[in-house]
Amino acid sequence: MTMAEPILIIHGVANHDAAPFIQQVADLQSAVGPSKRLIPVYWGNLGGQSTNLADCLPKLTDGTWKV
Repeated sequence: MTMAEPILIIHGVANHDAAPFIQQVADLQSAVGPSKRLIPVYWGNLGGQSTNLADCLPKLTDGTWKV
């Protein structure tokens, strides 16, 4: 069994309500199927800040995702 490819889905800056965003990602996951694993990333009003952003995202190193 192959592992589903993880894909981060980051909300838009105008989206200030988490529930509809989470539902949209769930709907998109149903449409995409199990070959991709969609991960909702909701930062609320902090989404527009880039300070230390790299510390929050996984990195692909030597073919492995690391946090």
